[in-house]
Amino acid sequence: MLYLWRNFQNLMYKTFLLLSLTILTLSAKAQTSTRYVPGYYFDNDGKKFTGTIKLNAFNDWFFFKAQPGPLSEKIKIEQVSAVVTNDDSLTVMTEDNKVNRKYFAKLRLATPVMRFYYKYKFNHFGSGPSMVINSGPGSSGGVSNNISWKPGSGIDPSVNPILMYADGGTTFELSKRNYIEVLSKAFADAPEVVTLIQDKKLKFQNVDEIFGRYAMTTQYKR
Repeated sequence: MLYLWRNFQNLMYKTFLLLSLTILTLSAKAQTSTRYVPGYYFDNDGKKFTGTIKLNAFNDWFFFKAQPGPLSEKIKIEQVSAVVTNDDSLTVMTEDNKVNRKYFAKLRLATPVMRFYYKYKFNHFGSGPSMVINSGPGSSGGVSNNISWKPGSGIDPSVNPILMYADGGTTFELSKRNYIEVLSKAFADAPEVVTLIQDKKLKFQNVDEIFGRYAMTTQYKR
């Protein structure tokens, strides 16, 4: 029974990891837009402005239309506290407690003591060429692989999500140097996960699996 239970746990962890990676991919795509979508934003005084919004979360501004038509405003991040569209909800956060380092943050996970966000960094426009391998029967009776290259789109921006953690009213980047200390504190309600982190059985490159294990473990406790 113990063997079956462990296999079940491993299967669930892998499922959570796959879901996390899928959510990460979809989330990154949701933060880039080439069209206006219905939404609203709040200014720093809490006033709500409703209309349509075109936003790329790696920028420090977005375009806003209060009414349908060609006229739009360029709204700077300094004017905003939060943005909500049909695609997503973003909060304006600071990095390293510096007011000149604001960014549009996507909530990744909230624990009883800490919140984690994604900060989006622009990489380049469009994906590069990708390798395509087609397998088929070879001339000598074996299997032959034919390699070709598929061109990238060259249009949609590519973004890199950077994991941040909130502390003292600002956020800091989660890194290989600090992840053990930060996650041990954040995941204190899941000591079995903390043990795996502190024993380095789950390393920084396994951060999506760490988050998946935490979600699974705390779900069973609720």
